[in-house]
Amino acid sequence: MVWGMNLPSDFGQFWPDGGFEGGTGSSDGWWHRLTTHYLAQSQEEQRRLFGNGTGLDASRYSSHVWRKFTHERGTKGTPEDPPFTSIEPHEPPQSFVTEKTYRTLGSLIIFNAGIIAVDEPLKAIFERLEPGVHSFYPIDIVMPKGAVFSKQYYTLVIGKWFDSFLPDKSGPTSKNRRNYTYARSVFGGAHLWRDRRTPAITCFSDELNAAIEAADLKLPKLQKMREV
Repeated sequence: MVWGMNLPSDFGQFWPDGGFEGGTGSSDGWWHRLTTHYLAQSQEEQRRLFGNGTGLDASRYSSHVWRKFTHERGTKGTPEDPPFTSIEPHEPPQSFVTEKTYRTLGSLIIFNAGIIAVDEPLKAIFERLEPGVHSFYPIDIVMPKGAVFSKQYYTLVIGKWFDSFLPDKSGPTSKNRRNYTYARSVFGGAHLWRDRRTPAITCFSDELNAAIEAADLKLPKLQKMREV
């Protein structure tokens, strides 16, 4: 059985309200730091990172880095962009500053732009079942008065993508994920993945779901889907 998770649509324990490295929108600290880094590099290094090495590429580079966390490596954001590559050491966000104080947060949460983060116990399960497949980058969650949330989190880059969704064997899919059908011959023994035709859904194997339940970890609701 395949289990599907949609990203939460409202702020709460699975989606804290705030901004990367302080600030929101165009004043986001992470965005600003990436743009500043790009502009400080030689033109040759700028070209290696993104684009043609001009000041006009600086903000586009920031957007490109954001998408590295949610898109498949080797694909492109637009036909004109370079393919998404591995995360560079300076690129991960270092902190997420919340708009209010949170007493509890889930083991899996999302940030702005659909970027996923997981806590240490969930990271350990992913790494035990699929060692070396997914990428994790430590990030501090900082409350409004500067206190760092008690649990360590890691931004997650999912390392497996498939074309396993079977639209001809799936019923109406507007709301009921039980109507989604996936081909085991394609996703095989994967435990955590996304499908290229249903990228908004994060897919979990039975074994992964059972390990999460056994550890009593809190995640957004998972829904059974079908496999053939």
